[in-house]
Amino acid sequence: MKTFVAILGVIGSLAFLSIFFEKYLIGSVSSKGKSDEVTNNIHASNTTETIPISESTATISSWKAHNKYGQINLYPGELPGYTGWFRPGKTLAGYFKLISHKIDENDNYAMNVTCEHKECVPGRSKFYVRAYGPAIVTGLVREYKDGSYEILIPLSDPGDYTIEVVLTFSNVPDFADFPLQHADRDPDYEGYLLPGFPLIIHVPISTVKQKKRPERNIICTKDQLTENTLESALYKGQWKVKDSIRVAKERQERPISMDGYKIGINSLGIFTDYEFSDCRLLSNINRKGEKHMMDKCFENAANMERLHIIFIGDSVMFLEKDYFTNLVKSSKSDVKITQLSDQRGLAMTLENIQNQLQKIQKENPNETRVIYFNAGLHDINVYCAYDQGVTRKKMKETKIWGDDFACIDKYQDFMIQFLDFLETYPTSLKVFRSSTAAWHRYGNFGFGWKKMNQPYTKTHHFVDKYNQIAYDILKKYPSVHILDGYWLTLPRPDNTEASKENEAGKHMAHPGLAVTDVLVRKWFTFLIRHLCSDIIDQSF
Repeated sequence: MKTFVAILGVIGSLAFLSIFFEKYLIGSVSSKGKSDEVTNNIHASNTTETIPISESTATISSWKAHNKYGQINLYPGELPGYTGWFRPGKTLAGYFKLISHKIDENDNYAMNVTCEHKECVPGRSKFYVRAYGPAIVTGLVREYKDGSYEILIPLSDPGDYTIEVVLTFSNVPDFADFPLQHADRDPDYEGYLLPGFPLIIHVPISTVKQKKRPERNIICTKDQLTENTLESALYKGQWKVKDSIRVAKERQERPISMDGYKIGINSLGIFTDYEFSDCRLLSNINRKGEKHMMDKCFENAANMERLHIIFIGDSVMFLEKDYFTNLVKSSKSDVKITQLSDQRGLAMTLENIQNQLQKIQKENPNETRVIYFNAGLHDINVYCAYDQGVTRKKMKETKIWGDDFACIDKYQDFMIQFLDFLETYPTSLKVFRSSTAAWHRYGNFGFGWKKMNQPYTKTHHFVDKYNQIAYDILKKYPSVHILDGYWLTLPRPDNTEASKENEAGKHMAHPGLAVTDVLVRKWFTFLIRHLCSDIIDQSF
């Protein structure tokens, strides 16, 4: 944690990332060489046509640095595939078949796959989906009773994409069956590409919607940042590839550092930025020589003498808290930041959180108070995972837990208790951040071999399920706003927390520096919009 905080002092905001790449990535040119034309059959709209792939995708070496639309285009294989720990040799991946694929009317690359094996059970196979080219994108997987699966990947930029569909689990129990009572372990992560993948496609500009997109020079409003459904954030923005070491005009010695590794220059060698389709986040928040945005806010906001920001969550939330603290540390305003932990899950921490919040209210009744909270990852790990059976046994002995239970039901029960409490707790703002897509595996790099399995309960599939439960519950609590943490993190298993020690737990569960920057600036933008929206409109 000390290392992370030290880096925050250097970085400040996304402005640093831009300066870093301006300094070390000097210019951009296309690589030389004439490519041969290759083709790929796809369905455009409702018809089938053969579309040439620009700048041949036959081999990696034949690709140019930029596609014909002027965008940097990642090579096939330029983002890491599976290089993590061991995985089992038994899988149904080879029995899946790609039935159809097309670009639909909503700019989704739509695919249908099915399994042709007697052990395949409809809805029980799980997947990880990623596409990369001019952007890094994930997608939706929908299950059908006939045993087929529809995969939708929104592609808003023209160019060449590498499509990956990975079978993460062949056949898993229903979520309601967890924690498993009659098994010796949870299912293990597989992580094998389906036959026919990676699939390389070209998306011409003619298939991307021609309607004029809103200008991105406006700062995002609260409505633009708020999520109302589990899937809405997927269509609001994407990770765009902004720069790459390999497009530099000349070979130069560049400093190798942990900072550079964390933001991607000394690891992947690329620079990405998350762009919303119709707005942008605040940046340059503590620009030298200018009044801090928070100070402007205090001057404008009526009756706000002290602002108390309360972060409630686990270690991922505390990474955000540390980054946020760095953003506001140069402010001269009276801003207090508190963190309350729900590590070990709400069943064991909710009472203490409520007591601490009541104490805060009693000691500072007149302060302007906001709460930014999350609960999910520890509730999954402690209450669903097979290897946490000893912990649950102790909870049963101390009457915290009943005899038989489904962990998803317990999460729902404790979330309702927490939200009922918050409903009457005096605050200016309450925001729930959906759980991040933790426990990445596909795409992780930087490890030696470890004989250590990744169980189903420690994957993004359980996070997705818990987020769905949270969204459904929060419909009954309109005073609580929702910000996305899931779709922002799911496409980026390549950007997770790194350190000199490279602790496995942090590297698998925590977002990296590039991702954390966007999470925090989104929360900061939302907060300033709530407290003093006019200041943003006057300043930008």
